Amino acid sequence: MILYHAIEHNNEPQLINLTIDTYPKRMNIKKAAIWTAILLLLLFAIGRMIDSKIEQGNWIDQNGRLSYPSRGSVKLTEDELEESADYTKSKIAYDSKGTKVHALLFKPKKDNAPAVIIAPAANAPKEGQEDFAKYLVSRGYATLIIDQRGIGETRWQPKSAQEEFDEFMQDKKETTEQLMVYDLLRAFDAMLETKGIDKNNIILEGESMGGRFAMIAAAIEPRIKGAVIISSSGYGNAAGPAKEYLDTVNPDMYVHLISPRRMAMFHSPIDKVVPIQNALATFERAKEPKAMIEMPPPCNHGNCDEIHDRIAEELLKIQNS
Repeated sequence: MILYHAIEHNNEPQLINLTIDTYPKRMNIKKAAIWTAILLLLLFAIGRMIDSKIEQGNWIDQNGRLSYPSRGSVKLTEDELEESADYTKSKIAYDSKGTKVHALLFKPKKDNAPAVIIAPAANAPKEGQEDFAKYLVSRGYATLIIDQRGIGETRWQPKSAQEEFDEFMQDKKETTEQLMVYDLLRAFDAMLETKGIDKNNIILEGESMGGRFAMIAAAIEPRIKGAVIISSSGYGNAAGPAKEYLDTVNPDMYVHLISPRRMAMFHSPIDKVVPIQNALATFERAKEPKAMIEMPPPCNHGNCDEIHDRIAEELLKIQNS
């Protein structure tokens, strides 16, 4: 039997030819067992190489956008922290390209619950969203809140923006922002592996910086049901030498791909961090079905109690779309 398999050598696929004589004239049972063990070890090694190739992957498509279609299985742990009459609260940790992402999972005590994955704003740890998660649980949603890369318990030391830009342009090495999109996709993969979750109804919710990553992740992962975006926008049309990089992390280059799934954007007209004009420009690039909801006072930037019921309405529309 001749077995061919592609391996990675100097970043180029090479074929190895593994010739196994399956009919030696005087093979005894012991030798047959040895050959079987060798073949099993070989297949295991091939599987590990495939998993490694999936993890590294080709991550920029022909349009210059991020692409992570084959991420492989996710390694995660779940440790229960609290149990109430209505829900359980657990600590989740999963591996994601050079770090372990930490998260909190609030899960209602019912089977096949729809799920919301929350990507908080810059420098905002997962614990700041616990009250909102409990609200969503009361509406029947399992809710996963992540510590984004370099925030809270998720360890990461980014290089300077210039260093990361240079490494991307010269070596096509992934930057921190690109990896944070990947982390959110792995959160989706983790929810697929979690018992009691409706795998067909997993929705992303992102705020400010987290909203940018949520738009990109929802655009490139078609199994995500939809997205709720709060106080966020894209960057408009990039120009100059940084365009190639900026387009990979600019939601304006992705948001039209969320359709035919629904996206709802929430924004305050008095937002000083992300002006509402920027959000409206991103909204215009999105395709139907979509909704733009104006946040009432005293809401300014980020999630607030006054919009929770309206968020729940939009989640239900996404779930039923």
